[in-house]
Amino acid sequence: MMLPADLESKFFAGSLFIVIAFILLLFLSHFIYVRYFHRIRFSIATGSAVLALNTYALVCLPSFRLSQPVLMLAALELFIIWIYISVSLLQIFLSGEKLVAHQADRLSTGYWVAGTILMALMFDRVEQTLHGFIVFLSLLSAVWYGIYLIIFMRWLFLCLRKRFHLHTDGMIFLAAVSTQAMVLLMTELFRDDVSAWAYQLIIGCGFVFFFAGLVSLVWHSLAAHARHLAAGWPNVNSLIHGALSITGLAMVSSLAYPEWSIVGLWWCALVFLLIVEGLEFSRLLIRLRRKGFWKGLCVYHVTQWPRLFAFGVFYGFGLSCYNKGYTTVFMISFIANYGQYILTALLIAQLAVVMRHVVKQETIS
Repeated sequence: MMLPADLESKFFAGSLFIVIAFILLLFLSHFIYVRYFHRIRFSIATGSAVLALNTYALVCLPSFRLSQPVLMLAALELFIIWIYISVSLLQIFLSGEKLVAHQADRLSTGYWVAGTILMALMFDRVEQTLHGFIVFLSLLSAVWYGIYLIIFMRWLFLCLRKRFHLHTDGMIFLAAVSTQAMVLLMTELFRDDVSAWAYQLIIGCGFVFFFAGLVSLVWHSLAAHARHLAAGWPNVNSLIHGALSITGLAMVSSLAYPEWSIVGLWWCALVFLLIVEGLEFSRLLIRLRRKGFWKGLCVYHVTQWPRLFAFGVFYGFGLSCYNKGYTTVFMISFIANYGQYILTALLIAQLAVVMRHVVKQETIS
């Protein structure tokens, strides 16, 4: 079937723009990588940065009413970051070095599963003519997701056999995060071809993974006799409320759940957010008192990225509820209208901490 001349010219112009923009961004990104990041050793957990950045681009950038070419540039840059980190990890693997130091590190593969899914969603929303590329990312995500479920189930059975004496943290919620991200992808690509009961089944499985993770985390804390909970509270535990928030997004997107259940889940996500981030705030105060401002607040660790993801999906969940008219409480209205600015400030702060760390490493080298 031949396209009309005007549509064919627009398609050609759009494709040319994508190719030129990708090449220019690749050159710029390579310069930045060689100048600042070539000495940085990435780990599988670095996928949390891919997940967090794609979450921000997907839920926040559209709120600023940016033009389609600007959103396309953001999507291309995120894909380039995905490529560079993936190639770096592949080089480490081929060199014979260990990518996985502990059994629990295998769970961090979930960052890549969910991050790749959200990247496919981003491309689908900004440029649907890249159908082949979107299908490739979707198939890659589906295969990766199946492998990750095997990893998660093996880890869960190992925890049961060891009576939860193995180290357990928020990464155990990545199974729920990946499952609900897969639902978001399905609703974007196959909404009319998948029945409501199928969405309910998959989202229900995500709920099971969440509660299995929550029980495992609580049981491990009790088994480890964690008297001072705040002292041993890792950053990655932000995935607790992040998993609930992305579950809510999946429920809204699937149109398979009643309004009251979605609003109820939002309140549950808010309660978990206040508990989890309250513990993190108490840790921050302790660090500031003991180490001062720079060493207490401005020290980078890869586990900081999941917090940006968690706040991003919480904002996206609240924005979806607000746009659907599910509830009009002041808090959701505030989040929907101002959350993107708060998230942008958090992202800028995180990037500043990252660059401080990178420049410091470069100076030491």
